[in-house]
Amino acid sequence: MRKIFELTIIIIIASLLSSCSDEIIDRSSNEADSSSQKTNSLKIDTFYEFADENTYNQLIDKLIELNVYTADNLVKSDGFKSYATIYKEFAEKAHSKLSEREYKQLLADYSDIIKIEDDVISPRIDNPLIRNIVNRQGLVKIGSQIHLYKEMEMLISLNGSLEDLFLASETKNDVEGVLRFDYNVDFIKNYVACGSSQTKEIQYGSDRKAKLKCDIIRQYETISYPSACNGEAYCRFRTIAWSEGTPTKKNFWGNWMVYSTTNEIDLKYEAYNFLGQISLVNYHKKDTQDDIGIVHFAVIGQEGYGCWSEQGNYQGVFYWINKNKYKHRGTNDNWAEIQCGAY
Repeated sequence: MRKIFELTIIIIIASLLSSCSDEIIDRSSNEADSSSQKTNSLKIDTFYEFADENTYNQLIDKLIELNVYTADNLVKSDGFKSYATIYKEFAEKAHSKLSEREYKQLLADYSDIIKIEDDVISPRIDNPLIRNIVNRQGLVKIGSQIHLYKEMEMLISLNGSLEDLFLASETKNDVEGVLRFDYNVDFIKNYVACGSSQTKEIQYGSDRKAKLKCDIIRQYETISYPSACNGEAYCRFRTIAWSEGTPTKKNFWGNWMVYSTTNEIDLKYEAYNFLGQISLVNYHKKDTQDDIGIVHFAVIGQEGYGCWSEQGNYQGVFYWINKNKYKHRGTNDNWAEIQCGAY
């Protein structure tokens, strides 16, 4: 009887050890495949597909030319709904009459595309140009490549692998076949007076604000992979000056939100290339638009070509801004103004 008892104990211990071993193996396997599983389980909405980079550039040029804040009529495809459209739908819901429970649920439902800082709600993807061409997850396909835009970075899967794209995004590690651009990296030289971004916000009364932002957008196009770039992509770089006026008002729950109104913007600025002290744009534009904001784009400078790691050499900058102004109907003719001068 004792021998049977001892044998039973041995079998139980062996079984436990085997179970632990399997669990360790499974855990290791799960950790290695976690990003793959997350990609498979993540709901990916229909994303816009450009036939090639030339088609992509043509649409971007059209958006720049028309300076529309939301471009539903231009960027259309079966099943595709742009990030800009989804954010506008959220804003309209956030201003409607909701109970506290309904409002909290609304914030939770859209937490993937909004951020809340100091009671101000804004889109995680800052760039209004990009918001019109990516889906809710920040994805767009250009030829065989897939681009992923996030709050402070852009990633490109050169072979069109969503799995590699999300692996690089989630782990922050280098993944073969994926290019990464981190918007936290500052390429600005010391001689630049105004830098690549300026923001001014004014408040009128207790529940209206107007914000003007002048910023820089970098565009990239992969050309080839020459030996001179040591395995990196050889790219075409282009810089776009971007000025955006945003109207906000407080909703019932105390959050500042964009809303549809009449917007007016008056822009006067020059911009300079990173590599040279020559003026690339002397820009003057005044316009009025009814929407949840107003935006203007202008291509500054000629195209630059170089290896991927040289991208900073082709970043344009605002060198002189002469009283850029923005207002909307709710500010009663009070302007948000940005002005700074060159050294």
